[in-house]
Amino acid sequence: MMNRIVLLFLCLPLLTCAQRVSLNLGTGWMFGKDAQDNAAIPSDDDLVWEEVTVPHTWNTDLIQNQINSEHYQGVGWYRRSLPVQPDMRGKRLFLRFEGALASADVFLNDKKVGRHEGGYTAFCFEVTDLINWNGENTLMVKVNNADNPNIVPDGSRLFTRFGGIYRPVALLVTDPTCITPLDYASPGVFIRQDSVSEKCAELTVTAKLSNALKTDAAMEVSVQVIDAVGKVVARAVDHVRVGAGETVPMVRNLTIESPILWGGRENPYLYTVDVEVRRGGIAVDKVTQPLGLRFFHVDASTGFFLNGKPYRMYGVSRHQDWEHEGSALTFKHHQHDVAEMMEIGATTVRLAHYPQAADMYNLCDTNGLIVWAEIPVVQGVNVKRYAGAFENAKQQLVEMIRQNYNNPSIFFWGLYNECWIDADKVQILHDLAKAEDPGRLTTAGSNQKLSEKHHITDVVCWNKYPRWYGGFDLEKWADDLHKTHPDLKVGISEYGAGGCIDQHQIPPKKPNPTKGRFFPEEYMNQIHEEVWPMLEEREFFWGTYLWNLFDFSWPGVTRGSRINLNNKGLITYDRQTRKDPFYYYKANWSDEPVLYITSRRFIERSNPQTPVKVYSNCGKIELTLNGKTYPAPKSSYGVTVWPNLTLVEGENRVEVKGIKDGQIVKDACVWILNTSASAVPGEKTQTVEERSVDVSAFTVSSEQKHKGHVAKNAFDNHSDTFWCAAQERVPQWIVMDLLQETDIGGISILWGRKGRYEYTVQVSQDGQNWKTVVTNSKKGQKKNHQFTALARFVRIHCTQTPPGSPVAIREINVLTR
Repeated sequence: MMNRIVLLFLCLPLLTCAQRVSLNLGTGWMFGKDAQDNAAIPSDDDLVWEEVTVPHTWNTDLIQNQINSEHYQGVGWYRRSLPVQPDMRGKRLFLRFEGALASADVFLNDKKVGRHEGGYTAFCFEVTDLINWNGENTLMVKVNNADNPNIVPDGSRLFTRFGGIYRPVALLVTDPTCITPLDYASPGVFIRQDSVSEKCAELTVTAKLSNALKTDAAMEVSVQVIDAVGKVVARAVDHVRVGAGETVPMVRNLTIESPILWGGRENPYLYTVDVEVRRGGIAVDKVTQPLGLRFFHVDASTGFFLNGKPYRMYGVSRHQDWEHEGSALTFKHHQHDVAEMMEIGATTVRLAHYPQAADMYNLCDTNGLIVWAEIPVVQGVNVKRYAGAFENAKQQLVEMIRQNYNNPSIFFWGLYNECWIDADKVQILHDLAKAEDPGRLTTAGSNQKLSEKHHITDVVCWNKYPRWYGGFDLEKWADDLHKTHPDLKVGISEYGAGGCIDQHQIPPKKPNPTKGRFFPEEYMNQIHEEVWPMLEEREFFWGTYLWNLFDFSWPGVTRGSRINLNNKGLITYDRQTRKDPFYYYKANWSDEPVLYITSRRFIERSNPQTPVKVYSNCGKIELTLNGKTYPAPKSSYGVTVWPNLTLVEGENRVEVKGIKDGQIVKDACVWILNTSASAVPGEKTQTVEERSVDVSAFTVSSEQKHKGHVAKNAFDNHSDTFWCAAQERVPQWIVMDLLQETDIGGISILWGRKGRYEYTVQVSQDGQNWKTVVTNSKKGQKKNHQFTALARFVRIHCTQTPPGSPVAIREINVLTR
C-alpha cells in the first residue's frame, strides 16, 4: 500500500516539499440519502444533508434495529470542498479512495471524474485538469450499495454490504513526474522475491514511472533496501527517459546476502524498500514499501512449511464489521482485532470474504500472521448468468493483488467461497492470479463434492461443520479424501458452531442451526472440543480456519438470541466478551498460561448437580468449590472436567489454581443456586427463549391445488416447496390458528421470489377483530419481524407482489416467547 503521510494541513507552501504529499480527507463531508436514485447531481435542497466524517457508513444500527431488520440499500451522496492551494499549481492531483461500497461515481466541479465498481478494493483518479484554480472545488461522490448482479458480491446473503465511503480518502499531490498511483490504485512499486534462502535473496523491483510533462523527462531512479536498524543492505541507481505523457516500467534486480527471514510470529522481520525519483538533481517522488523475505511450500502429506521448516497453521477468520460501527473502521479497530488474534495464539488468518483494509495487512506484516486474502466470489454470485459479474471478479482480483503485492504476510489468494462456479472460470481466475503474482498460492473455500475445479487452485479447502449442520463425519471424509487423492493439498476453511453468551444449558442439547433461537454457549464449547482434536491429528491439513473469531452482521437471519447476527464468533460483535471456546483455543495454541472456568455466565441455576469444566495449559490444576478442594482428573486437549459436583442453596464460589513454568495462575466465578426457581426444559436461559410454533390449522384466500402449491407447504420446513395463490390478483391472505392464546415474539417469512412485497401482519384473539403489528413495503425475499402480542390468530395480508408474480410463500415461522 502506498506510503501515506496524514496531514491536518500544511501552512508552508507545498513547493518547499518536492516529493508527494497525501492529504487525508476525513472531515468536512456532508451526506444525504437519495432513495429515488436521481441521475442529476443533487443540490442543497434536493436531499436532507448531515455532516459526517469519513470513514462513514449508513448502516451502523442494523443489529440494534430489532423490529425493522432491513438495512438501507440504495444511493448515498457525499459532498465536500477540496483543500486546493495555489502552491499546488503545476503539480498533479489525484483522489484515492481505499473503499466505497459497492459502486462509486465521482464528480468534481459538476464534471464526471470516473466510476468504480467493487466495494472492497481501492481506486484512484487523476483530477489535475478539473481543478478550478480561481475558486471553490466541490467534490461529489455517489455511492450505491443496492443489489447489482454485475458487481460481486451481488447481495448480502452471507454478510452485510453496509454501503458508504467506509475507508479513508486522500488527495494525493505529486510532481508531474512520479511513480504512478493509477495502476489499479497500487503503490506503483512491485517487489518480486525470485529466490530466497538463508544465504541469499534475489529480488526484482519494478517501478512504474509516469511523465505528465509535454516533453521527455530524464529520471534518475534509486532503489535501496534498508534493514530494521536503518542500514542500507542493497542499492542500485538507474537512469530512465520517459516520453511525454507516457508511463513505463523500470525494472531492477537486487541481491541481499545472508538475509534475515520473515519468520511468522516468532520473528516477523521487515526490511523497507525505498524507490526515489530525481529529476534535474532534485528528489521529486519517493515510495516506501515493506519487504519480508521468506520462502514456503505446502506438502500434500505433511502440510505447510515456512522457511524450510514445518509451521502449524492455527487459523481464525475475520469479517471486518463491528457493532455500532458497521464497516466504517479506524486503525484502532483493526489493531484491536489483530491483538485478539495474537492473544488466542493464531498463526494465520483468513480475511473473509473480500479484500480488507490496508491497515489489516500492514498489522499482519508486523505481527507475523500469515494471511489468506480473497475476492468476494461467494455463495449466490452468478458468474454463469451474468458476464459482468465475472469480469468484475477478475477486476477485483487484479486490484487486490496489485494493491497488496508487497505485504509479506499474504501467502494465499482466495478465488471463491461456496460458489457454484465452473471449472473453466476457476481456471481463468487461477491463471490470472499466477500471471499477476507467480510467487503466491491460489486457494478456495468449497462446500461441494470433489470435482474438477478442486484440482485447479494450488491448494484447496472445504467449509465443514460437523456436529452443527447435520451428522457429518469429518474424520471419515478427510481420511477417505486423502487416501483416494494423496496429491491433493487440502485444508479446512471453515468449521465451528453458533453460541450465545446469554443462553445456557447443562447438559446442552443440539440446537436447530438454521431456525433455532436457543444456542447455548455450552453446546458451542462441546463442538469445538470434539472437532479440534480431529483437525490437529491430521497433519496433511495444510491449514485450518475456525469460523469465526468475531460475531458479525448477517441480514435476514433469525438465529440465537439476536437477529441479523452470525453468532459463530468466539468474541461478541461489540468485542467486549470472549466466549468460552476462545480460551479452549488459547490453551491449545498459546504458550501463555491459561486457566479458565467455563459456563461462568450461567450464574443463576436450579439444578444442584453440575460438572465443572476448565480450559488450561497448566501442568497441575486444583479446584476449590465453597472451600472444599478437589484433585484434578486427567485432562485432554486442555480440557479438565470434574463431572458431578454438588452446589449448595444460594451463592457458590468456584476457584481454580494452576502452575505453568513456575507461574501461579488463578481464576474464580460465582454461581447462584435456587432450587425453587422455575426453569425452561433442560436448563435456564438468562434471556427469553423464542421457539417456532408447530402450525397445523390454517386457511387461505386461494391456492394452486392442481399444481400442489397448497398452504401446508408454507409450514413443512422445506424451502423448495411453497404455497401459491390461485390468481395473480391481490389482495391474498393466509390465516394461522395457533389453537390457543399464545405469547408471540415475532414472525419469519420466506417469500416465493425476490422483489417487493407489500403486506401487513395482523393478530387477533377471536379471528374477527384484527390488530396490525407489522407493515412492510420494502424489497426482500426473507423477512424477519419481531413484535410482542398475546393472540390466537395470525394473518399475513398481501396487497402487492413483484410484477407478474402471484402471492407465494415458501416458509412461515411464528415465534413464541
